[in-house]
Amino acid sequence: MEKVVVTIEWQSNKVYAAIIEKRFPTCLIGYGKSPEEAVEDLRYTIKETQEELSIDLPEMEFEYQYTARTILHMADMFNLAKEVGISPKRKESYLQLEKESSSATARQIEHVLHELGKQLQEIKIIA
Repeated sequence: MEKVVVTIEWQSNKVYAAIIEKRFPTCLIGYGKSPEEAVEDLRYTIKETQEELSIDLPEMEFEYQYTARTILHMADMFNLAKEVGISPKRKESYLQLEKESSSATARQIEHVLHELGKQLQEIKIIA
């Protein structure tokens, strides 16, 4: 299995691109509304390219890197309350000090942050 660098790039308000950096006989790019959708579309593009052009591409293991602009956009879009499952109304009551979170909610927030931390440690950012 060949390790291939895939750059995740935010291209507009609604589109991410997953671009293979390695030079193949054709351009390999996937698009989607999220980085995950773009990678899924890239996998589809690889399969379609092999079939349509009758070329053999190696089996690939993706290693991801992100542009700085993409990371900034993704960080702006990350909604911790939504990831934890806190409704907007409940979130507002926490922010306005009308209500304290339960210990179960606190543990869930901690869990989500730890998982996010693991993901953040794997990010490579390119200029």
